[in-house]
Amino acid sequence: MRNVYILDLEIGGDDQAGLKFSQKIRQYDLAASIIFLTVHDELLPTTYRYQVEALDFIVKNPEKVAACLARDLTKVLKKLEMPHRGRTITLRSHYEIMKVYVNDILCFQSNPDNTHASFMYTTNNQRIPINMSLRELEEQADELFRVHRSYLVNVANIRSLNVKKHEVSFAASELTVPVSRLKMRKLMEILNNYSSIQW
Repeated sequence: MRNVYILDLEIGGDDQAGLKFSQKIRQYDLAASIIFLTVHDELLPTTYRYQVEALDFIVKNPEKVAACLARDLTKVLKKLEMPHRGRTITLRSHYEIMKVYVNDILCFQSNPDNTHASFMYTTNNQRIPINMSLRELEEQADELFRVHRSYLVNVANIRSLNVKKHEVSFAASELTVPVSRLKMRKLMEILNNYSSIQW
């Protein structure tokens, strides 16, 4: 069942406390529907800076709140009938456990200061520290392939492969990742399984 969170934007005098709390929700519940209540309708654009994908932003008006909530809950029910966004994997980040959609992962980079940790890069341009090594991570999903001793990529999100520069780039991102010469042929074979185009 999809969880629905109805949050007041202002808590304890902080007019963005609800937005900050919604970020924590997203770490644990990617499929959640988040609805904000506020008296500050000018804060609407702020939700996009926090990248929490709010379902709605309802201005507190006794005559309209009930109707807006009914409309939003109808949207949630319709979403439940839509195809799922795909598989998730469970990752350790600091002292937290979080679920992440595989489709939302671009790549992982090893942490140069800690061989047992890495950084995850996502489709919405986040860089998240992960308390797992690349060796542990590559066992989490078939789409994850070690292209370099320091990088593990989601081959399903690769946009282009530059054979001359030995690097890959991703859809909707400026990020590029180096590819080891020894991994190039195997990567091309894998990419051929994800596309009708021969790499």
